[in-house]
Amino acid sequence: KSIDLAGKIQLSDEFLIPALDVNGLPFAALQGVILTPWGLSLGTQKGLPANMSVLGLRFFEGKQVVFDLPAGTLQISAGDAGPPPAGWMAVPYERMDEGLLLHLADGKKTYRLVLDTAASISIIRSSAAVAFSQVAQCAFDLGPDLPCRSITLALPGGKSVSPLLMPLPDEFQADGILGTDFFMQMPVLFDLQHQLLYLRPPAG
Repeated sequence: KSIDLAGKIQLSDEFLIPALDVNGLPFAALQGVILTPWGLSLGTQKGLPANMSVLGLRFFEGKQVVFDLPAGTLQISAGDAGPPPAGWMAVPYERMDEGLLLHLADGKKTYRLVLDTAASISIIRSSAAVAFSQVAQCAFDLGPDLPCRSITLALPGGKSVSPLLMPLPDEFQADGILGTDFFMQMPVLFDLQHQLLYLRPPAG
């Protein structure tokens, strides 16, 4: 049983893959659910295609993962690969049922945001931001009678991300999500064996 960001509750069948080999890298006891299209579609955007599959966080347990969206690459290695080379910045994070949460601030409030590589854009719960942060108008088409509003959060290396303000279900415990617009800014390294998270800001 699950609920998505649109507040839709659904039941899904579970499955278990005892062992899987991906290019010589072993994966064990992979648990998942049969995909039912989900998600919060904004404006003219469409949800996930019915024939698409999704790799969740549990797939990468015990592994080291470099998600480099600017380069269009995903690198998975055994968890004993060691620390990353120079240029990577370790950042604090939380882990909860909704995923890995990064803390970002705009000088007035710190937001707890779930890293979501499947999301096309970042969003923040409107009620968490309106009273604290400077809200700007934006041009994203959210549909009839839905004004586009956003705030700007600073990232390491002089970058920034501007999540849209949207109502989110009460069951969603975080303040929002960081999507593709965040991951396009810099590579992210997840070390799920040692519970570490790194960012690689642009040099200079």
